Amino acid sequence: MQKSVRPEVVEEELSRQLHLIITANRIGEHANDFKKEWAPLVRKINNEKDSMFEGAMAAVERVYPDMYSTILQKYPNLNDTESKVLLLSCSDLTNTEIGYILGLSVHSVNKSRSEIRRKIVV
Repeated sequence: MQKSVRPEVVEEELSRQLHLIITANRIGEHANDFKKEWAPLVRKINNEKDSMFEGAMAAVERVYPDMYSTILQKYPNLNDTESKVLLLSCSDLTNTEIGYILGLSVHSVNKSRSEIRRKIVV
């Protein structure tokens, strides 16, 4: 008999993992003298991916399998940035955190979210 996990527990774990990715990358960016030492840890926290987005996407996909491919299939009219913002919006990340992961300003994240709502008619 498989033990069921409450959805809120799974989402809390996703949130914790995404915040860990952000924190590790921020520390790694500011640890100039320790980049060589931090790089393996940051890569491990990024789920063995090269970018924060890839690491975040891997964390999201563990909770919501195939979500990114579903977004791409269901909403082909969204551009690459909008698709990524939509994927990261499934967690409790702030617009600032989403922007940090994607390398965007908060204004750009807000603009993308407005475009997403317009394009998928929310």
